[in-house]
Amino acid sequence: MISPHLKITRLLARVDADLAALLRRAWMPLNRHEGDNGAVTWVQSLLTMGDQLKPRAMAEMSTSPKFVTYYNEAGLGNRMYMYAIAWSYAKLTGRTLLHCWPKNRHCFTTFEELFANPNPTSDVKQNTRTIRILDGTEHDNIAGIPKDYPEDLIIFSGWYGYSKNCAHDAPFFEYCGDLAIPSLQDLRPNEEIMNLIAHYENRFQIDKNTIAIHVRRGDFRVSNFWRIKYCQRTPITFFAQTLDQYRGYKYFLASDSNSLEIVDFCKKYKINKIRGDFSRQSYEGMKYALVDAYLMSKCRLLIASVSAFSSFAGYLGNIKIINGTDRKGGNFA
Repeated sequence: MISPHLKITRLLARVDADLAALLRRAWMPLNRHEGDNGAVTWVQSLLTMGDQLKPRAMAEMSTSPKFVTYYNEAGLGNRMYMYAIAWSYAKLTGRTLLHCWPKNRHCFTTFEELFANPNPTSDVKQNTRTIRILDGTEHDNIAGIPKDYPEDLIIFSGWYGYSKNCAHDAPFFEYCGDLAIPSLQDLRPNEEIMNLIAHYENRFQIDKNTIAIHVRRGDFRVSNFWRIKYCQRTPITFFAQTLDQYRGYKYFLASDSNSLEIVDFCKKYKINKIRGDFSRQSYEGMKYALVDAYLMSKCRLLIASVSAFSSFAGYLGNIKIINGTDRKGGNFA
């Protein structure tokens, strides 16, 4: 059996030396979290895209149109941050934004299935000859990234959700500055999802007198999952104790679980919740996850598990986030 390291070596041998060096550096953050097999999958995906774009030696500096994209194999929240960073860089440099959105077990939909934003692809294969990959740990904020890179395509790669500049460890606002909120608000869910958002907003009467609650279960475990402090279940007692401080409001709960624990909690506090499929393995599940995020963003504040998904909702609506750690989100109001 061929070892993962040997597979990577053989894959990298297919591309130019300079690009190979960038790929080695780019896949390392993912390798630390998913292991060598995850790294192999990541490199294979990037190389497939690279083959399609016909990369050449990095010394060949093209005068063709310039593009920027992002690559992340994690869930919806982490992808939103990668999108926002690439969007912000496109605004600062005049590059055309492309969507690189792998369909996998973390998010079983394409960008085009969820959003109405166009993804221009004309002339990309023909004109993109040189590529630069940024792994998210090289600069403290978007303003610090050089705007005059000569390469045709800039790829923001890695797991921004767990790098030093991530939403968990440093406020997203600090990274993208004034572009943080516009980058997320520029997203346009497809017509079906927009209709569902409007339907449930009206049905549950969601407004600034509504408190949102996000209880993440799913891939989060009780014990130390992935050996990092963020992917752990926040106990239901935290939500109950916090909610007791906000009596007299309406409540909306988003969760990837319909367990008895969640059902009983909703009954006790008379909380509205969408009863649907929230599996990451289907379009239906990702569709309702996006509906939940947009509904939470319309509330007064958000009481949440420590999750990139809830952070995305808080930043989207520029609302305060309260969670079970000393980290805050939203606008820290």
